[in-house]
Amino acid sequence: MRLATGLVDAELARGASVWHATVRLHASLAKMVGASGFDVLLARALLIAKKNHPILADFVAGPVGALTGKHDSANDSANDSSRDHVANKQAAVAVVACFVELLVVLIGEDLTMRLLHDVWQGASTGASTSATESKE
Repeated sequence: MRLATGLVDAELARGASVWHATVRLHASLAKMVGASGFDVLLARALLIAKKNHPILADFVAGPVGALTGKHDSANDSANDSSRDHVANKQAAVAVVACFVELLVVLIGEDLTMRLLHDVWQGASTGASTSATESKE
């Protein structure tokens, strides 16, 4: 989970949306696992993350790693907006964590870590992605 949080935080630090982390993953990892393979892994990761994050209920995995849903809708009050931002970040972290876990199962932890290091040089690459640590 720390790795996924670091990856999402790296996107926020770049000024991107929490949802951009999967697009960035696609840009680098689709070359390795293929665009279709990436799409399947992302769809499965989203399905797994939906179980613990109701905010993802209407989300779908689209092309080039895009996650589409109600994450762009505006709320009336600042408190709702802040609460939604936290919920969105937690949901995005969950999707990325599930994706990383699936990738580890597919290609192994060492190769996954090397690939992620290439994507986010220095962003939480030392964190473990073991299934027990990655789950909430």
